[in-house]
Amino acid sequence: LEVIKADFERTIQSVGDAESKAQSDYDADKLSRDTNIQDDKKEIVKKDSELGTAKTNLFDLNSDLADEKDKLKLAQEALETLKPSCVDTSMSYKERKERREQDINALKDALKVLEESTANVNVGALKQVDFLQKKGH
Repeated sequence: LEVIKADFERTIQSVGDAESKAQSDYDADKLSRDTNIQDDKKEIVKKDSELGTAKTNLFDLNSDLADEKDKLKLAQEALETLKPSCVDTSMSYKERKERREQDINALKDALKVLEESTANVNVGALKQVDFLQKKGH
């Protein structure tokens, strides 16, 4: 009977110790889970705020993009209206080159005529004419 009683008390003690350890493990795990849940809730609030900011930025950027596309379309339309006046497609490169050379030769001839006409002018007579008059103080 005493052996049974000692055995029973030892069993009660070991079960009590096991229950205490299990309870403390459970409490530690619960505290850890609760802490993780609180951290996750804070993270959700933070991410929701970032999402709201990102959506606002996206809306603004899409609006800016639409505005810039409109400006680009207007600029391209203006370019298309200006192209015919800037690009002369009636003459080939060879024709434009020949015309440019003719213009250069005509300018050289005009320069030559001007140089010849100024060479005949009496430089001494020009020096006597004062175009600028200085005022004496």
